[in-house]
Amino acid sequence: MRLIVIAAIVPAIAVATARAENLVRNGNFSGKTDAGLPADWTVVSGQKVTLDDESAPEGSRQCLRVDVVEDGGSSYGQIYQNIKAKPDTLYLLQGETRGTKSELVFFSIKLRKDGNEIKRISLPKSQTQWTTTTYEFSSEDADEIQVLCRWRQSAERGWVGHTGWFSDISLMEKGPAPPPPPWKEAIGRARQVAAVSTDSLSITPEKSDLYVTPNGSGRRDGSSWGDALPGNAPGVLQAAWDALTPGQACRIGGGTYVNVKLTVSSGGDGRDKMKRLVGEDTGDGPAWFVGDWNPEKPAEGITFITLADEVDYCAFENLKLARYRRGIVSTEGRHAGLRVKNFDVYEGRFGIFLQGFAYADEPEVASHDIVIEDCEFIHFTKSAIRLQAGNYDVRIVNCVADAGGHEWMKESFQICYAVVGDSPRRLFHPDEKAWAAEHDILFVNCVARNAIYSRARYWQGDGFIAEAGVQNVAYINCESYDHADGGWDVKADNVVYVNCIGLRSKMNFRIWRQGFLYNCLSAYSFKRGGSWTTAGLWTIGDVHAASCTLHNNDTQQIFADRKDGSGGNPDREADIHLEDCIVSFDGTNSQAERLYSDDTRITRLNTAEWRPESDSEQAFGPDPDFIAAAQSKSWNGLPHDAFDSERYKTSKGFHSSVRDAWRRKSTDELVDAARLLLKHSGWSDFKQKAKAIQHPSR
Repeated sequence: MRLIVIAAIVPAIAVATARAENLVRNGNFSGKTDAGLPADWTVVSGQKVTLDDESAPEGSRQCLRVDVVEDGGSSYGQIYQNIKAKPDTLYLLQGETRGTKSELVFFSIKLRKDGNEIKRISLPKSQTQWTTTTYEFSSEDADEIQVLCRWRQSAERGWVGHTGWFSDISLMEKGPAPPPPPWKEAIGRARQVAAVSTDSLSITPEKSDLYVTPNGSGRRDGSSWGDALPGNAPGVLQAAWDALTPGQACRIGGGTYVNVKLTVSSGGDGRDKMKRLVGEDTGDGPAWFVGDWNPEKPAEGITFITLADEVDYCAFENLKLARYRRGIVSTEGRHAGLRVKNFDVYEGRFGIFLQGFAYADEPEVASHDIVIEDCEFIHFTKSAIRLQAGNYDVRIVNCVADAGGHEWMKESFQICYAVVGDSPRRLFHPDEKAWAAEHDILFVNCVARNAIYSRARYWQGDGFIAEAGVQNVAYINCESYDHADGGWDVKADNVVYVNCIGLRSKMNFRIWRQGFLYNCLSAYSFKRGGSWTTAGLWTIGDVHAASCTLHNNDTQQIFADRKDGSGGNPDREADIHLEDCIVSFDGTNSQAERLYSDDTRITRLNTAEWRPESDSEQAFGPDPDFIAAAQSKSWNGLPHDAFDSERYKTSKGFHSSVRDAWRRKSTDELVDAARLLLKHSGWSDFKQKAKAIQHPSR
């Protein structure tokens, strides 16, 4: 069987007549040189490269064969071809790969301008069967595209002695590329921005707010938009913030600011007297801050906002950042009353990294009363939001985190939302005094996508994590898609999940200790590569689920594992209780073997089970008749009712109408609901509270 890997999708535009010409010369490897090498390709010597007419995929006559016969070290072997390109044009690369060992060979793309590389894209690595890889991309401002067939060749890592194949490579022009995303435009504009002089600059303390624009205006004293301070002058934003008194705001006008940074060492006097940094569209679009961070050197680069020790009651609103190593960081913590709203971070290492920094014997002094809402974090190498060392009473609301997939696989442990507690100290400094752990962390209407790291035996990349020691975590109306490891990977205690959706991760829900689930969906989990099992729900703890659906997950729908001393419940094996759930498999998922790894550890009450009849096993029950689940392996939320069962309606399994009822509630109502659910006295009480919140009139 041939697999199809869609490596990435760039938003498509209408093209009247798509060109079918293959721009790759000798992409089917039918032509060869006198030396027996593929014609029109540059072959870098080192391994045995031949043309093979016996191993080609079905429908092809010839393929390229690479035998790794000697140690090539940590570098990649390759053949490549340079192709003239049109700037700002959409191209489609397609080809097939196979290896005797998974992840041996892969395609790569280099965008070049004036002979210099400006961007490199590595695509997913091969499987042991023929796999079709498709990748759509923009040429940006490149004038040349280099298409590479690459392979691993390190003897130390076991690649010598293995063989890989490439076949049917094509590159086709699709038409004009869609406009670049706004942050790419901001990065481009930043290259043209020059530093502004501080001559004739004055900041007069006033009782009113201070105003900043990129170049300043008028008297440049910050007293009004007409006399704004120049934000691109060295040290001006810092001076403006330091001049504020509690209750005042530094207002940032629209435009582009370059390599600006701020240390916040003073704050407000309470929720009604915050110090604020607020972006405003003054006619030139939003306020964009562009830093010096380079994704190829992710540990270097500037931070936009550094919070000094114990600064309180600060707000950061309506700001957009690109190419900063960290959007906001607190290394010493102990803050109260932080408010972050419409604070978007694109192409960085961390979006927001907060250390509560309290020790275990004084947890109350840790950072608390923190709200992060309506934020977008797109393409990062570590995390969108990371909390450690004791933050509590944190509300993360209406946030989207998209790690970026293979193209942004620069560092290990790429995690969208990481609540890590004391785990870093225990890992690296076990003899030091213990930190406090996070508690009372609420996620409401949050989305996590595309975290992956495949350069390890165990493939990493998670949507939401909460480490051991963390307590009282609520996930309400959250979604997690397309991660190499867990959609949720949670070792915390007292965790509730309401209306949560997980699709296409290795384990959509990975619950180590305890979890209460209500109206949740797990579907189409699968393993992209690496070691260990895959499942819709994996647990070594105690899991109770009501009105949940597990459908078409690879290997098994539920994996009830045994204790192994790595963070699970220390006293018992997995204990799973299902009520009014649907556990199903329609026969289309080739790796699926069974519904459960061990059904003796699973209690079922009014739960429907279904899989199609086979020669060896009778169907468990009737088809639940999902509205569109069979067509929904690529489902990202629409149609919203795809996994509703027409047979059981709302009586069993996940149902979109229940989720819609919760999503119609205000943010404040959902935060209150999450807090109430975390105060449950047990499973029965949790269920009663959830149903009462859903139907308050009953």
